Amino acid sequence: MDQKEANQTTKKSPLLLVGFVLAIGLAALSFATAKQNQNQIQELAVLVKQQIEVAGTQNQPSSEEIAEQIRQEIEQARRDERQKPYRSIAGKYDNAVESLKKSEPGTSVYGAEDAEVTIIEFSDFDCPYCKRFHDTPKSVVDSSNGRVNWVWKHFPVHASARPLHVATECVSQQSNRLFWIAAELIFNEDGSRGVKPHELGEMLPIDQQTFEECLSSREAQVAVQEHYNFGQEAGVTGTPATFVIHNGTNQVLQLKGAVPRNQVEAAVRQLIESARNPDSPEVGE
Repeated sequence: MDQKEANQTTKKSPLLLVGFVLAIGLAALSFATAKQNQNQIQELAVLVKQQIEVAGTQNQPSSEEIAEQIRQEIEQARRDERQKPYRSIAGKYDNAVESLKKSEPGTSVYGAEDAEVTIIEFSDFDCPYCKRFHDTPKSVVDSSNGRVNWVWKHFPVHASARPLHVATECVSQQSNRLFWIAAELIFNEDGSRGVKPHELGEMLPIDQQTFEECLSSREAQVAVQEHYNFGQEAGVTGTPATFVIHNGTNQVLQLKGAVPRNQVEAAVRQLIESARNPDSPEVGE
């Protein structure tokens, strides 16, 4: 081996060593507590530093710099693992735009904002019937060629669900599309029994600091309460409660409970046909 090759080997070996030690460290630390992590990260950083010094490279990083790099790698690995459920369903929500242009603040819309018919659903994350019904409005919108949209209203009958409703409202403030993904993630995780409000932010690609600030503010809490008050004024007493509205005629049909998809589609057809034929019997007769 000539001198040039020896120098290249000297430069590469610390990098290979760092990568190898990091891989071992990530595996060992993945199930450790936050307090234990800090101690073990520092110990690992000192070990890597010692090995780099033995290799004799120039511009050697400090133990603190190495520890910070390890922390970043661990945090990224945890974030990637936590967001696996998000990535598995994200493609299902292409019909939800990131930002709404025509809707009032505090509104979450799946589908075209200017759709002819709107499905308004009052829902509760700890309601098993809401979980069963959740995919029904989505499937109706997806097959409507833009003629139907779906609007969510928070109606936490169960007090245990209210913090999650607030958390999803905080998600909605950053992304309309991510709100709908968050709602499915919560239902998939069995509501408040499987997801805590602060954990929801880690499960999604959102700005964590903004999310945490929102959780501690009153804005999202007020929005959830306004939805709840609106539902009570509309006569909602249980969930899911669904109102199908024609946006041209303002005619409304109410559906109670986790009704099957064909009943929702029948309500949509009835409203559209009534709008096309003003002389037809009133909707609901």
